[in-house]
Amino acid sequence: MNQGRFLIAILLSLGVFYIYYTWIVPPPKPPAPSDQTAPSTENGQQSPAMAEKKDSAPTPDGVSPLFPVPSHPSDSNLEDEKVDLEGKEVSAQISAGSASLKSWVLKGFHEKSEESSPHIDILNHGGAGNGLYLTTGLKEHDLGGAYRLTEDTMVDKKRRLVFVWESEALRIEKEFVLASEDSSYVVDLAVRFVNKSPDQLTVSPRLWIVKDQKKEEVSGGFFSFLKGPPNLTLPAYFAEGKATFDSNWKKMKEASEITGRISWSGLSDRYFLLGLISRLESERVSTRYGRKGEQVYTSLSYGDLALEGGDSSIQKFSAYLGPKRREDLSKLAVSLEKSVDYGWFSFVAIPLLWLLIFFNKVIGNWGIAIILLTFVVKLLLHPINVKSMQSMKAMQKMQPEL
Repeated sequence: MNQGRFLIAILLSLGVFYIYYTWIVPPPKPPAPSDQTAPSTENGQQSPAMAEKKDSAPTPDGVSPLFPVPSHPSDSNLEDEKVDLEGKEVSAQISAGSASLKSWVLKGFHEKSEESSPHIDILNHGGAGNGLYLTTGLKEHDLGGAYRLTEDTMVDKKRRLVFVWESEALRIEKEFVLASEDSSYVVDLAVRFVNKSPDQLTVSPRLWIVKDQKKEEVSGGFFSFLKGPPNLTLPAYFAEGKATFDSNWKKMKEASEITGRISWSGLSDRYFLLGLISRLESERVSTRYGRKGEQVYTSLSYGDLALEGGDSSIQKFSAYLGPKRREDLSKLAVSLEKSVDYGWFSFVAIPLLWLLIFFNKVIGNWGIAIILLTFVVKLLLHPINVKSMQSMKAMQKMQPEL
């Protein structure tokens, strides 16, 4: 009789939930497609004509860092020319016109669970991105500079590309290096500035990553109210030995800037990291990050660079663009593993994660690895459980006397 009442209570509760979330508070409908949607290119990015109209991340002198940029009339097709880079784990594309990284496809990850679904382009995942690029604070470069590819070689099994931009006073050489055989999600970037004039020249180099914020997927269904927080792309950085996360998208400032000993600055979601890595040990490294409309951005700079006439200087950066796997992040020895926020119980979560990964490497099956981890945890807690059971039995014996 009691079991029947219990089942009826469960059915009535489920019925109340269904009626409430289906008719009283139905899930919001996805927005209807607009006729004024920006035209897209074949890879899903907005066309250059529309990109110029979008809000951009702020820079010191108001120069827009947004690419694609208006190119010189005679070089109008440069932005459409791409140079392909193939690595063991990634497939990338660099724009020949802006010498900026436009696409970074992860070969081991799919958009959906089906193997037939496209691989994830991390620079454009969940929304169009503007890639990884450099600004200098000089309008002739940032608003119309057209690069040309001058070198394409293999050095120690690494693809090396060199792009050059020149004006009457300044020459900029960008060198991209990507390992073709190593399991790496890292691209190295060296930028050489040459002052061709007899006068002093000051530039403000800054490396940027800008992308559209991912749209929250609207899902219906009976248990839609149980969904977790949205998987947004948000800024994070590691400075003075501490990782900081800006996790409130709605209250995020348009621009925040931190200067100090910064190891890396990036954009992070639940599973992936777009990280800019500093290769300079200095207290004058700065990161500027924030949101502009529906875009989120981060940047890294070593400060203003003053060049005397005829002088040159090289600045080196790296970028990690890949999954937030602890073993991959730890290899770079710049505390990238701190981009994974384990919460208050990190002292417990990290050893358990390490043990789970170890079991999977030995067995080769995540299901069996989880069973083994559960067994180990039960084994460790066994003395505590035994004492608890003994206390319960002692209380049962004392209960008649109480």
